[in-house]
Amino acid sequence: MKIVFCGVRRSGTVERIYGGRRAKPGEFPWQVMLITEHGGSGGGSLLYDSWVLTAAHVVVEQRNPSDLRIKLGILNKRSDHYEEAWAEKIFIHEGYKNDPVNFDNDIALIKLKHKVPISTNITPICLPGKEERFQMKANDMVAVSGWGKTETRSSSVVLLYTELIVISQKECTDAYANKSFNGKPLMVTENMLCAGAEGGGRDACSGDSGGPLVFLDAQTKKWFVVGIVSWALDCAVSGQYGVYTRVTNYIPWIESIISNNS
Repeated sequence: MKIVFCGVRRSGTVERIYGGRRAKPGEFPWQVMLITEHGGSGGGSLLYDSWVLTAAHVVVEQRNPSDLRIKLGILNKRSDHYEEAWAEKIFIHEGYKNDPVNFDNDIALIKLKHKVPISTNITPICLPGKEERFQMKANDMVAVSGWGKTETRSSSVVLLYTELIVISQKECTDAYANKSFNGKPLMVTENMLCAGAEGGGRDACSGDSGGPLVFLDAQTKKWFVVGIVSWALDCAVSGQYGVYTRVTNYIPWIESIISNNS
């Protein structure tokens, strides 16, 4: 499956959700809100016109896919202006263990029951493929968006975003080398990447899980999803970065699931 019109934003550059700014209409048109059957919520990215990419830990407890509610084109939780979709099937990566200290393979795909209308406020994010030649590296700028916890420690009513830098794999691994949770060491694998801000202060946080970390390719001027909000020990702490599922490691898995179930 191939779609040409993806990764396009209505407005220009990202300025700088914990420590973030309000998103404007059309700025993050691939962002979706997931509402689970248990009342929990998370984020995701629209792929093509009938698939959503998210984190496995957001949907692993979802027993009935048809009870998973998806909101698209929404900026304000209290607004009535959005498109609504429902899940037909959920595909969780077979390597995901649902372990509180091991978030390896934290990735899932949701097939929607029906195609969603594409507009300036609802646009799929581009998926990195073999034809893309960009090389994202340490210190490159990326952006993350969501309705998660802010500095007030309460979830945001409006969609927020912030700009971060990609952290090298070594620095990412070293940052968590001696960290543990409930007495067990935390794991940073090659399937993960870190992003953060110098000195802290800006980050994804609880409630942003499953949402997109996106990168603007300078050549094509399109945005690509390169990470999925996965885990962190805390939010916006200096030297303690947010950890994201590294999407580029899962392109064959994503393409296989979509091609075999479309």
